[in-house]
Amino acid sequence: MGAVGEPVQLYIYDLSNGLAAMWGRSLTGQDVEGIWHTSLVLHGMEVFFGQGVSIVSPPGTTHHGVPKKKLSCGITHLDKETFLEYIDNLRETYRADAYHLLSFNCNTFTNDVLGFLNGSSIPAYIRNQPSEIMSTPFGQQMRPMIEQMFVGRRTPSAGAAVNNLMPQLGLTPPTAPPTSQTPVPVPRLADDAPSVESVASNLQICTSAASLRTLLSSSPALAIMFTSPSCPPCNAIKPHFEALARKHASPRERIDFVLAETHVGAGAEVARSPEFGGPITATPTFVFFSRGKPVGECKGANRQELETQIAMLALTTYPPHPHTKLSLPALDKLASNLNPITFTSFPSLDTLEQKLESSLRSSSLQPETTDALSKRVLGYLRGLPASGAPTGVLPPGLLNVWPSATMTALQTLPPSAKFPVLDLVRLALARDASRLSSSPAFLAWIPSLLSHLASDLDNDTPERSYLLTALRVISNALVSPTLTARILAPDALSSVTRLVLRALLDPQDPKMRSAGAGTAWSIVARVFAARVGDASLGLEQIQQDALGGQGGESEEEWEAEMASGLLEALGEESDSVEVVHRLAASLGLLLYKSPYADEIRSLLEVLDIAATLTRKEDMVAKAASGAETAKDVVAVLCDVKTLTGAQ
Repeated sequence: MGAVGEPVQLYIYDLSNGLAAMWGRSLTGQDVEGIWHTSLVLHGMEVFFGQGVSIVSPPGTTHHGVPKKKLSCGITHLDKETFLEYIDNLRETYRADAYHLLSFNCNTFTNDVLGFLNGSSIPAYIRNQPSEIMSTPFGQQMRPMIEQMFVGRRTPSAGAAVNNLMPQLGLTPPTAPPTSQTPVPVPRLADDAPSVESVASNLQICTSAASLRTLLSSSPALAIMFTSPSCPPCNAIKPHFEALARKHASPRERIDFVLAETHVGAGAEVARSPEFGGPITATPTFVFFSRGKPVGECKGANRQELETQIAMLALTTYPPHPHTKLSLPALDKLASNLNPITFTSFPSLDTLEQKLESSLRSSSLQPETTDALSKRVLGYLRGLPASGAPTGVLPPGLLNVWPSATMTALQTLPPSAKFPVLDLVRLALARDASRLSSSPAFLAWIPSLLSHLASDLDNDTPERSYLLTALRVISNALVSPTLTARILAPDALSSVTRLVLRALLDPQDPKMRSAGAGTAWSIVARVFAARVGDASLGLEQIQQDALGGQGGESEEEWEAEMASGLLEALGEESDSVEVVHRLAASLGLLLYKSPYADEIRSLLEVLDIAATLTRKEDMVAKAASGAETAKDVVAVLCDVKTLTGAQ
């Protein structure tokens, strides 16, 4: 090292090998340049964290291939021997079993080491990438797959984790380009190949006061265990602390757990700081924080006391919704069956082919468009089994032509000829939603298709069959959690809402109102399932902030729009008890346990919900006096009255 210091470089690798840049926006709604892995280069070595801490020399010869970027990170005045001694001291903290793709990864390591070398940090777009992607509907849907890789299983490296996810997305796993040099490991350094049992994803190891401070500011609930390897009580209760971490890892009511080793430099610094409950004078000591403020502490290896403190922390941070104190038997019964209303009838494909060809002949479409729809897509539908899920992959090239051909046809054909083209999508979703939801191309198509349908149909005289088919496409898509997350995303939900409200408020067509009410129920049921974390539907990871985000409505605005539309439709409905039932059920679940229940209730009071509900009770009683259906509908209306205070 010269007198001016040793240069430090950050090597940045894209674990997706370009696929993130290709599909990132369509999947997440934001540009994703790459899935970043980083390492530090200095003293002729490349240092990184994966399956433990690894050092490779010469730089650029790791199994990650060629770095996409190389950034200068200033200099350090540490000599090589001191640096290696520091890295060896980190091995106990940066163990293979502590690795987690989202919360304790290679970038956590490089950021900590760079801070030690010269006080700087890696770029924010790399540090914050996991939280930014996980905050999207798609990221929330992917989280369960990622968590399954890291909880009580053999821990994969970052590259292996990304490779494992690619087939589930219908993408080809990336392969690192070959290098001409063979990695030369420094003696006594960890190999990146072995895998070990992982700990819970929400159990982290304190590596610095700065990283703990960041976690404290971002985590709603935090439990810190101050421990030492020479402390027998610590060793006795530590497995129970780790078990509690696994128990409280649900994103809905997550508690972050941190191990602060008081014998390690960073842990000792944290233990002395009042900011984190210090000074800590004995181990084990547990300190609990709710939304950044200390709320409790306990000492010793008392399992029952620890469990009690964790339960109190959960209750303080995530208090039960006020609606849990209400008696709402009808809505509770509805909440036990949240499946969407689907339209799975399959017509004779020969008949469908005749209708399709008749529609396509009604305008001057190019042969490649008509062939794509009448041959490629129809041929694909003919190959789907009548029962059971299709296996294997989608027909090669199908989604290279289907979206563009459909959009061209919908933009060109007269309104009366469009519904057979759109019905192809409904039929595909009825029998093949699982494979379609795994296709990035299909997911990318959804927002533009729904936007076009909303623009085409949100008018005074929409073509009836076309609008009914659009609603059925939406309902069938809601069977898939992945497609549900995509539909609830801001760039799609506004279009869906326009279509549903257009149908609900149709003044002349009872069948249209019925279809709109059915689709409204399907959407609200999915939102409610996400709200309460219904694991049986695979929706516990879809947070309600899927409804908001850049370019879309906020959660509260969307709920207000839906609630006012449902109430207006309920007030106007005079023909069908079934439609009244669906509308009241949708309105009730939309409000039930909503974080915006008070605000929405105030809006509905202004719209005179009490009078509307009373009129509907009278209508149902007259239309179906004594029938079980009438009793069920009146029970739902009564629960909505209870929710809104419209007694």
